[in-house]
Amino acid sequence: MKHVGQILEELGFNKEAPLSTQKAFLKHLEQAAQDLRPVNHVKPEPQPEKNRASQPLQLSFDFDAPNQCPAEKAKSA
Repeated sequence: MKHVGQILEELGFNKEAPLSTQKAFLKHLEQAAQDLRPVNHVKPEPQPEKNRASQPLQLSFDFDAPNQCPAEKAKSA
């Protein structure tokens, strides 16, 4: 297994270069490595369709009938 120093020399790193040049070289390597990483494109999973049977039913109201409580409706019927 190679040491980091050996790998950097193979990539063109110069130990005698000014410190600012060394920093710039390492920043360039970091940016180049980030460009090589695959970008994860997350696709949203399709939402399952809800069954109509599992949804609550809408109650129907008889708005034409006069306002009576259920007990009065039973007596009049």
